[in-house]
Amino acid sequence: MVDGGGWIYVDNGWKQGAVRLSDNAVISDSAVVAGGVTVSGNAKVLQKAYIADGVTLSENAVAKGMAYAYGKGGYSGQVILDGDYANEETLKSGIGFGWLDTANPKYTDGMISGYGFDSECSIWSQDRHAATDAILCGNAQWTKERTSAKGVVSLDGIGSYIELDNSVVKTDDLQISLGILWKGGSKVQDVFFAGDEKAYMRLTPSNENGVAEFTITDGKTTKSLTADKALEKGTWSQVSVRIIDGKGELIINNKSAASADVSLTPLNVLSASENDNVYIGKSSIASDFNGAVDYCNFWFKPADEPDMKYSGKEESDSFIMGDVDLNGKFELNDAVILQHWLLTGKDEKLKSWEMGNFTPDNSLDVFDLTVMKRELLKQ
Repeated sequence: MVDGGGWIYVDNGWKQGAVRLSDNAVISDSAVVAGGVTVSGNAKVLQKAYIADGVTLSENAVAKGMAYAYGKGGYSGQVILDGDYANEETLKSGIGFGWLDTANPKYTDGMISGYGFDSECSIWSQDRHAATDAILCGNAQWTKERTSAKGVVSLDGIGSYIELDNSVVKTDDLQISLGILWKGGSKVQDVFFAGDEKAYMRLTPSNENGVAEFTITDGKTTKSLTADKALEKGTWSQVSVRIIDGKGELIINNKSAASADVSLTPLNVLSASENDNVYIGKSSIASDFNGAVDYCNFWFKPADEPDMKYSGKEESDSFIMGDVDLNGKFELNDAVILQHWLLTGKDEKLKSWEMGNFTPDNSLDVFDLTVMKRELLKQ
């Protein structure tokens, strides 16, 4: 909310205030700017931040969480104000968090948020610098080590995923970088998804044609960055997507896999979507991701991949979730077979009850049938 005007007290005196917004400034969510605040450049005020009096935010500064900046504070560079920050300072770098007199100087140039999954987590995975933590949902499991990677989140492709705050993609320029181990299975899975069924960004290790692809759409214009092959199953891949200065690029294992002009931005997607969901391992239009994620970083400028040395390989999964008759396809007939089995308690065509166990409880019931039908509708 922008609440400009009124009298503000700065420089030991009262002045008539007026909020000034310019350039690519973003005020979003339940955030408030009031009094004589100036927001310019690529600065953002997000979530429940409250910026008042004569505060100035410029360049790439971000205020989020429940941050409260007042007086004649000035925040520029790549400053992030988060948590319950409350102060009047002039800062050009670092992280302002809590009731602190000075900001934590530890930050990574160009990073919006980062998740390394280095520490054990069962519900919350900590943001690298601030408080925009991720939530592990469903049966998402933190694992100390998996195929040479240290500290990963394993996703089983059946309702396990990581939910992120949408502030990680609330920008015009964006690079998403992930360490991905794909186990295979159902052909079209999304390892990253932002938006809803109408407007979205999605990254799949293998699309309908069997190749890795990133797609961005606002519901009217659609652009895809399509590789010439799928991600290798059972091994770790480092994947980055860049949408920066009107150029898009898909990078796989430090090699450009696809590039093109892309006029759409992540902010265009969020403006067009009704639900601004951001997921790792879950999608509104494809199957859930089966595999693991070693890290997920978000940047507003080009950045190198982490220097990771992966080794080893897992056996890929040849199964297709939902294929209860094991004919190599997940189709309407599978739902018919499962429904008949639930009604009669028997059906010789049901060859694998595990492929119908969409709710991971080691039993088949009407809830599995409901999820199966929902997955079929996505096809």
